[in-house]
Amino acid sequence: MNTATSRRLLTISLVTMAAAVSALPVAAADVDTSRWSCSQCPFAKGLVGNTEAEALSVSDESSKYGQYNGLDEDGGYGNANVDLRYFGDSGYGYDIQGRDLGLDTRWIDIEAGHQGRWSVGLSYDELPARYGYEDPKTIYRGNESANLRLADGWVRGGSTQDFPALDASLRGVDIKTTRETLGARAEFIQSPRLRYAVDYAYEQKDGGTVTWGSFLANSAELVRPVDYDTHEVDATVHYGGDGWQASAGYYGSYFNSSDLGLVWENAFTGADRGQMALAPDNKFNQFNLAGSFQLPFNTTASLRAAMGKMEQDDAFLPYTINPALAGTALPRGDLDGEVDTTQYNVDIVSRPLPKLRVVAKYRYDDRDNDSSRESYDIVQADVAPRPAQTNLIYDFERTKWGASADYRFGRGTRGWIGWDREKEEFSEQSVDETEEDTIWGKIRARASDSFSLGAKMAFSDRDHNNYQDIAALQPPNNPLLRKYNLANRDRDAVEVFFDWQVTDRSGLSARFEQADDDYDNSDVGLVSADYENFTVDLNVQLRERISTYAFVAQDRYKSRQRGAQSASSPNTAPPNWQAKNRDTTQSAGAGLYFDEFFDRWDVRLDYVYSDSEGATDITNQGQNDSFPDFNSTLHSTNLEVGYALNDRMRLRGGWRYEKLDTDDWSVDGVNPDTMLQVLTFGENSPDYDVNVFMIGFDYLFRARTNEDIWRAQNP
Repeated sequence: MNTATSRRLLTISLVTMAAAVSALPVAAADVDTSRWSCSQCPFAKGLVGNTEAEALSVSDESSKYGQYNGLDEDGGYGNANVDLRYFGDSGYGYDIQGRDLGLDTRWIDIEAGHQGRWSVGLSYDELPARYGYEDPKTIYRGNESANLRLADGWVRGGSTQDFPALDASLRGVDIKTTRETLGARAEFIQSPRLRYAVDYAYEQKDGGTVTWGSFLANSAELVRPVDYDTHEVDATVHYGGDGWQASAGYYGSYFNSSDLGLVWENAFTGADRGQMALAPDNKFNQFNLAGSFQLPFNTTASLRAAMGKMEQDDAFLPYTINPALAGTALPRGDLDGEVDTTQYNVDIVSRPLPKLRVVAKYRYDDRDNDSSRESYDIVQADVAPRPAQTNLIYDFERTKWGASADYRFGRGTRGWIGWDREKEEFSEQSVDETEEDTIWGKIRARASDSFSLGAKMAFSDRDHNNYQDIAALQPPNNPLLRKYNLANRDRDAVEVFFDWQVTDRSGLSARFEQADDDYDNSDVGLVSADYENFTVDLNVQLRERISTYAFVAQDRYKSRQRGAQSASSPNTAPPNWQAKNRDTTQSAGAGLYFDEFFDRWDVRLDYVYSDSEGATDITNQGQNDSFPDFNSTLHSTNLEVGYALNDRMRLRGGWRYEKLDTDDWSVDGVNPDTMLQVLTFGENSPDYDVNVFMIGFDYLFRARTNEDIWRAQNP
């Protein structure tokens, strides 16, 4: 049974289950309330919610536009949404929610139970993910499988200019993955103190993604197969006492991949075939305990401990499938990978004074790698033998503790101050240990009933002990190199914000954030990274049923790095080139909502604009060698008009327009044979102009209240 058929059958089964649940009898009421009048507490009974059915028409095909929404092809689509809840007598009921049931982004969730006693649920969701670039082409056949074959009649050559059958062999390829998740859950409340819960999820992901196959100097863009499934189980038991509560749980994750490796034929002269490993099967089991306790002096303590084990024992692939280099036996058949994890969290919150709250926290995270260690031969890219190396065993121990206090100074004004320290210890890394201290403060003040403002600042300093190269890795890195995640770093961050209720019908808010990272002791590597964000939001209620909004925002990220280019090995060159990166995104939007539902009509209009620019400036030994800029501009408009036929039925019509223009120098104009030693897909950066038209029908279910029942029986 193929995936599409399975998906349709599963959706039909869930909808059938929903219909069956709705037909189940509910327990009769223990008390006759037919003569009660409860205008102040109108408890709902029966079915409440709404269903929607709609038809859509998409004007143009675009992989990028439909990357995650399922509308990737032109033509017509049918769709449905449901949001229903049934309230029965004596606490019984069920809930059905579903979105995009006719699209590839569908999800549905069904839950039934007895309030305060038990509940069961079943869910299904699907998410497609398409390759974001347009019109990729490949000479390979059997895409999304573990064996890629060259097109029939292919003639190999020393460069892409020497492929006589290139144009005739190129075929369009649809690169996408689909993730489907089926979930089940149950909860049983044995008593007010004791309850049990279990969740299960089965996820299947299939399709293909992009990768590269290399034979040192020659390489080709390939489609890597994706055929995974994952089982997850999360079970807990909770117990609550007087002034305390505790829980115990188990979490398990089991990942399976259908393919151990990808084999592809070489389009160039040289080795016939290459092979690369794919994700191995693995599993993770964890047990945890948690609890919280009320202590004297308005103090609460909460604890959590978790211990787990990760395992991976998939069979190794051979060193190479190149028969000219084969022959050396592997030292073992699999990694026998095993990693033990230990985590502890402790939080203490105390309120010694009515206006003062104090918080202390402690975090411990340990990864103990007990995997096997052996000396393995190296065959680089299936063509080049290299000296044997021993696999490294990476352990780490991370400890974090801190304290904070907040104080309410007066009406609407509160201040916070805190300190955090994080210590990390590593094995077989460039440093053995790093320590980082962070001091932060925050204040929020309400100047009046309509205006409040605040600010937050944080300063952190990270230091490492002696930086050294890893002796087991050859050739060694440049001794001046500092890896950004281990290097000394100073970070300053500030945030300023305000909220202003200008009138009783309008509000204005603004926020500014800035963070600066300095790596002062890094001669080679990342030197600095700066981030800025500015956002302004405006909301106005023009009339009782007419509202509008607008916003503007800007994000800016800048970084600077230094490198050391050298033709010698080992590389001991001083810094001789640098790069500056700048990414800026500006966006704005506005909307109008006209709600006259009871007078039949309602209108909603939204518009969003976004413009992004990326620039990389390179100075190489005094010469400018910058890349071209990257640019992207998006216009998106959404209009929806509704008309109420009566108090339960509504017609809808809509139009969605989206236009994207991008200029990406790395793919635009790069044909499959543009680079002599690199065979590409020859794709284009996404540019689309898509209109989506919609017409729909909504039906509203309105449950009867106790007041409705009483009035019907007492006209």
